[in-house]
Amino acid sequence: MKKALPVFCLVAVLFAVPLYAQVAEEMTAVGETMAKERRALLEREMKLTDKEAGPFWELYEQFTNDRREVVDRWIKLIYQYEQSFDSIAEVEAKTMLDEMVAIEMDDLKLKKRYITEFQKILSAKKTVRFFQINNKVDNIILFDLAGKVPLMKP
Repeated sequence: MKKALPVFCLVAVLFAVPLYAQVAEEMTAVGETMAKERRALLEREMKLTDKEAGPFWELYEQFTNDRREVVDRWIKLIYQYEQSFDSIAEVEAKTMLDEMVAIEMDDLKLKKRYITEFQKILSAKKTVRFFQINNKVDNIILFDLAGKVPLMKP
């Protein structure tokens, strides 16, 4: 599995592969590498003051830990899709669609909650900058993932 740009992070772990054990193993390795790369990118691009740095990194760790649940749900959904790709029934497709929307909504709720928390320690501009960087990294990962996960058969 190729290493995309950073991230935890998280959604990076969204690569579809044949075995769940392999997904978990690769997710851990890729996730750790991407987490380091994401952090290095944030260290370089956030331009934090000494006063902001400590509280920011503490809150950032909480944010990434809370987001892991969302990422784990994505991985589980992708694995489920990959396992039944050739034989997905209409009811199963509907269930997957509902879960996809629920995951996205939960991720947005989490981000909204953390926006408020980040604004307690950063200016609005720096909070926007953080979420821009974070979203760009997530989008790079999602773009890579889009090339790996086949479209549902009609």
